[in-house]
Amino acid sequence: MLKRIVFTALVAGCFVPAVAQSVEEMEKILLFYGVSSPEEVDPYDVERLSDLLSHPLQVNLVTPASLSGSGLLTPYQVASLTDYRKRHGDVMSYEELSAVDGFGKIVVEKLSPFISLRGTKLSADEYVAGISSTLDIKTGWKMDGIPSYGLRYKMKTGRQLSAGLALSRSSKADGAAPDAFTGNVCLAFRKVPGKIVLGDFNARFGQGLALWNGLSLSGLSSPSSYLKRASGLTPSSSFTGTYSMRGAAADLTLNKVKVSAFLAAQTGKDSYSLLPAVNVGWLRRNGMLSFTHYADFANAGGTFSIPDMKTAFDIALCCNGTDVFAEAAYDWVSGVAASLAGIVFPVSEDVRLASMFRYYPAAYSSGRGGAAASTTKSTNEYGFSLSSEFVRGTLAADLAYFPTAKAGDDTRSSLQAKLQSEWNINIASSLKLKVRFSERLRSWGRQWRTEARADISYIYGIWNAALRADMVRSDGYGFLGYAEAGRKAEDISIYIRYGMFRIDDWDDRIYVYERDAPGSFNVPAFYGRGLWGALTFGWRCTRYIRLYGRAALTSYPFMKSKKSGRAELKLQVMSEF
Repeated sequence: MLKRIVFTALVAGCFVPAVAQSVEEMEKILLFYGVSSPEEVDPYDVERLSDLLSHPLQVNLVTPASLSGSGLLTPYQVASLTDYRKRHGDVMSYEELSAVDGFGKIVVEKLSPFISLRGTKLSADEYVAGISSTLDIKTGWKMDGIPSYGLRYKMKTGRQLSAGLALSRSSKADGAAPDAFTGNVCLAFRKVPGKIVLGDFNARFGQGLALWNGLSLSGLSSPSSYLKRASGLTPSSSFTGTYSMRGAAADLTLNKVKVSAFLAAQTGKDSYSLLPAVNVGWLRRNGMLSFTHYADFANAGGTFSIPDMKTAFDIALCCNGTDVFAEAAYDWVSGVAASLAGIVFPVSEDVRLASMFRYYPAAYSSGRGGAAASTTKSTNEYGFSLSSEFVRGTLAADLAYFPTAKAGDDTRSSLQAKLQSEWNINIASSLKLKVRFSERLRSWGRQWRTEARADISYIYGIWNAALRADMVRSDGYGFLGYAEAGRKAEDISIYIRYGMFRIDDWDDRIYVYERDAPGSFNVPAFYGRGLWGALTFGWRCTRYIRLYGRAALTSYPFMKSKKSGRAELKLQVMSEF
């Protein structure tokens, strides 16, 4: 029955005028982080930046603490922008912002979708006094599961108080009760920059070598992915809050010294753990120096232990537009130290170069870290990266040495080299071509992996069409392609996508970002031989209510052995007031 419903929705979608924004939401997020594929981004970051696309950061109105907590700016950019506002008042244009120290044309181009330059006194008063809230309710059905649901509520009163709650139940959960939830209350101080967070929060300091909850990027494909933007302590109430911490947290800034501290707790059956942590940062006009320390105190079955404890020092400086950063951390449990250092510098207004060195011993624990690495964990890796970024694309190279073998019982060390290039070509004013080529060579397992991908997009006013062709070569060949079309109006948008794939080996799987409702990060891995189609829509029912939906169907008619298909339906209501 579900298959029939989804199929009917897909067929109906073919006869509805549909499409996309002039620049895709996910494209803007990937451009900001400097990565080339959605699977390299933390789902929490995708949700956070998606919220900023809908509610841009008011850079002329918010406090320096809010600028830092957004995760959009480096400490130097925050200090530089704050000083500029004091000296010259509001930033009135993106051209003016690009002239502020620490920004530049390329940086502002990536920031512009997530920020607002509104800055009159009247709008500032409205911003301080305003009360806003959002409510999201979603539900979904899968052919091989039972209905799932989620609810998220966020409330904010000016700059002082904010609160949030999110709960969800997956299609694989037992019973009808929610199996995950996050929530918090955040109170900002009136007299001095600082805040208190009770409930769930995120803690991200330095370059992520010691304490950076969440997922880390697995790619270093452009200079934008090298230097991390530490957001410190921020409240978390999201559908993707799996990695958030729970407890009490606070920060305070006095005379350019910022102190952040928290106590997080986690309980389980016959076990519990407490995680106290502190970060002290010295803010300066041209950068920041900080110290971080934390210790994990655990009790399991009556046995006390300290499974994880680290101390880290990091520095980030900017001089004449050149960013220099470094961090060193000591793992007290294993008795080893890790470090990283890098530089990002502008060659001209339209060209940036970057390099980074990484030293992560095999004994170094990466459990609570998220530093840049060639894989998803900052351990067992010595690496060096080079990257360039220019108007028409990027070029990047990364070499990693793994002192402990990456494959089975192999006693030898391992090596990996990556090369990647991406080019953006404007064929005409409405027709664009993006070409990406990557090569990966390993000393273990599938040694070679080559991928070539081309995306063509056509935009004419509110109309849009896109084609994608992707080929992977490892032991065999993998192919994937799709066509998409649609139309976006003020009150309604509809997108229809059909594709096919032939990928016989799981190691050659291809990830594809799928459109979904706000707060949902959907990047399935395609494997096998089959077809898929998806219909997504958004409808602004009233001034304050929006309705989103998605219907998707995947089948495997070309498989030699029978494989069950997948069908999915999703509905989400979003209310803003």
